[in-house]
Amino acid sequence: MTRATLADAFEDLYFFEKAAQTQMLAFSSGKPLAVLSDDIAKATAEGWKSYRGMAQRHFNSLKSAL
Repeated sequence: MTRATLADAFEDLYFFEKAAQTQMLAFSSGKPLAVLSDDIAKATAEGWKSYRGMAQRHFNSLKSAL
């Protein structure tokens, strides 16, 4: 999958890394994971749609911290 802009690609990778960190932290607990229902997963995915288009702002904000 390719993205239209560098900011869009960075945004996807940024949140992919955050998800991976969260998953590794959960696995490191050694306890069984509580898996959410498909309905909750779908609702969460829907909620993220409103943030599409904000990648450039996010990218600019992170660059300004450098």
